[in-house]
Amino acid sequence: MDRDELDRRVDEQLDREERERLAGELEAPSVRDTTLALGEAAVQLFPGIGSAIGTLIGEFIPRRRQQRMAEFVRELNQALGAVQERVEAAVLTDSAADLVEQVLERVVRADADSKRAYYAAAVANSLAAPDLAADQRERMMDALDALRPSHLRLLAVIAENPSPPASFNPMMGGIYNYLEQVLPGIPEDQIKMDWGDLASRNIVDTYPSGIMTGQGLQETRGRLKDFGRLFIAWITAPAA
Repeated sequence: MDRDELDRRVDEQLDREERERLAGELEAPSVRDTTLALGEAAVQLFPGIGSAIGTLIGEFIPRRRQQRMAEFVRELNQALGAVQERVEAAVLTDSAADLVEQVLERVVRADADSKRAYYAAAVANSLAAPDLAADQRERMMDALDALRPSHLRLLAVIAENPSPPASFNPMMGGIYNYLEQVLPGIPEDQIKMDWGDLASRNIVDTYPSGIMTGQGLQETRGRLKDFGRLFIAWITAPAA
């Protein structure tokens, strides 16, 4: 093994140990838990049930927040591994620090549990593309905050156009003829509502109405708007 290769491996090991050390520090009490501590003290004023709720606030919630953050760090570590060479300079900027802080505030919430990988991809992609306009990034962050898992599942179908089961009859019909095959068990009114929410965010065009050809039913990616394509790329884990 030559000296350059040895130096590279030593650097990788040091980087790994540093990341593990930082992840370990997440187990320490956070300044952000001050609000929870105040809440715990307040509910203790109520006898009986107040004590039980205070224990929940004081013991379970802070640990769960720390666990969520540690799980996010693992997701982020994986996402950054694919763009490591492009982010070394970006991570030193104030805007990068602000971005990471914004995301950390979100990933400790329960409603972000199913979206940690999307937030990690967003951070990695933002750091790898430092020329991304701040207002554009804020709009995408707002969209990711607002979207639920059902929105993201529908958006994945719109973007990827998965093949329907062999039993699908590609006759003329409404768009739901196709969507019910690739999103089984979800009623049309729910799909329409989720599609409408995506449209309100300028991610897709309005829900298609009327009769379409069998081929047209399966060409959903054409319904994506420019912002939608940018948003999908932003929340997609970067390739190594």
